[in-house]
Amino acid sequence: RELHDDIGQLLTAAMMQADWLQRRLPNDLEEGFATLRDTIDETLTKVRDVSAILNPRQLNSLGLEASLRAHLLRTLENTSVHWSLECRQQMTGIPEEMAVAAFRITQEAVTNLLRHAQAANLLVRLQRAPEGLRLYISDDGVGFTPVDDPARHGLRGMSGMQERASLIGGWLKVTSQPGHGTQLEALFPWAPRDLERANLGNGL
Repeated sequence: RELHDDIGQLLTAAMMQADWLQRRLPNDLEEGFATLRDTIDETLTKVRDVSAILNPRQLNSLGLEASLRAHLLRTLENTSVHWSLECRQQMTGIPEEMAVAAFRITQEAVTNLLRHAQAANLLVRLQRAPEGLRLYISDDGVGFTPVDDPARHGLRGMSGMQERASLIGGWLKVTSQPGHGTQLEALFPWAPRDLERANLGNGL
């Protein structure tokens, strides 16, 4: 809420000030100020996205599937990436910490795709399994060579995804090689109190 209200309001004020200045600048400076305004606008959008993600009540109200679909629509709408989201069972009743982890890992994977992968196709798949919630993300981009310790190599996004999975007792595996795309698999295990609900969701 503080991200949305305090920082969001400051960025909105900064954008309005940039607009005011741009209208009064010489022509040779207008292009630079237009770039500044676009940067502030993009930052404001990201702050609002993060504030929504950090609010578990909003994620719970929309549900994991709808939240992921809305994020993919919004993030990839002006790109050439063809994407699909597959949910093999209903995603209702997913524990809050598990839903947040799945959402944030997917978000980071999509960010990496847009920055580095040059991919044409993206698949995101969620599945309720007896052992936990499974997440699978695949793209047909340029690929890369994974490292054993992303944090030591300064790969904060990748190490953050692994940390999110491990914090709730799960794991994350990345398979990739140059020229052959990237596949990400994660498992978030059910807590004992959620196991019965998970089995019911699977029809077991």
